[in-house]
Amino acid sequence: MLVVLMLACGEAPPAPTPAPDPHAGHTMPSPGSAPDAAASVHDAHGEHMAQMSATRDRLRAELGAAYDAPVPGLGSADPAVGKAVYEANCQSCHGATGKGDGPVGAGLNPPASDMTDAFHARYYSDAGRVQIVRKGSPGTAMAGFAGPLTEDQIVAVYQHVAAFRAPLSP
Repeated sequence: MLVVLMLACGEAPPAPTPAPDPHAGHTMPSPGSAPDAAASVHDAHGEHMAQMSATRDRLRAELGAAYDAPVPGLGSADPAVGKAVYEANCQSCHGATGKGDGPVGAGLNPPASDMTDAFHARYYSDAGRVQIVRKGSPGTAMAGFAGPLTEDQIVAVYQHVAAFRAPLSP
């Protein structure tokens, strides 16, 4: 009834104010797709999300335009090399299937990342994730592997890790 009265008087009702999008700025694989349940869980942990955002900002600053560019060699990396490097260097923290449940990872604070978590695994670009493998992640136990590993090994282990990702819900 109010709308009819307002329209009769020549005034349109005010447009509703949209609620802020709690997922604004998240890197999701397909623009416009609805965030999945994992994103909501992460938003409930503001401190964790703030650290992830700061890490993403740091990675973007370090990599510049390369942050969003394809990772050279990712498609042609040797899966056997990636698996062997993961088992030797990553599995003790991240676990055999990438859930962050390795024997060392259980005691870390913050805990080793769960690379099967669809939201967490995709929060950074592929180039950003490769940079984390190279340089580590300040404020966590994640050490950088540039030096002990060659660039080809770093890309191969990232290719292996990317296979742990759970699919995003539509």
